Amino acid sequence: MEDRIKLRGDVTLIHRGKAGEEKSKEEINNLIVTAGKVYLAKLLGKIETVGFDYIQIGTGTTATNATDTTLETYYAEVQDVPTYEADNKTLFDETFSFTEAVAVTEAGIFNGAQAGPPTMLSRVVFAVKNMANGETLQVIWRIQQV
Repeated sequence: MEDRIKLRGDVTLIHRGKAGEEKSKEEINNLIVTAGKVYLAKLLGKIETVGFDYIQIGTGTTATNATDTTLETYYAEVQDVPTYEADNKTLFDETFSFTEAVAVTEAGIFNGAQAGPPTMLSRVVFAVKNMANGETLQVIWRIQQV
């Protein structure tokens, strides 16, 4: 008998206007990258000890690939406090606030700040979110064992 652990990421992106109104909502699946899988295996054996707790966003448009280790074009990051949900799910949920116009098209989960450099767990590329001064982008990311 063979037991395999498979992971899946589900991302919800909510773009809100200056008054908090929902301008768009997108739900997509994402890729757990190879470096993230290796790092998770090392976490199990206490070879690594720092968990994943940063969400980064960027403006890159190249399709996600298992060999990705960074966002294509980094824009900003927020340190998250992940929580455990029932049924083998970890929840990352952060909101980015904008003070300038920017076209956001990618996001990733990392184990540290961009200056680190950190290890990537997951990356997603999505339809452009044209953010303006005063708007927000909420990134809700569930990583689960399937």
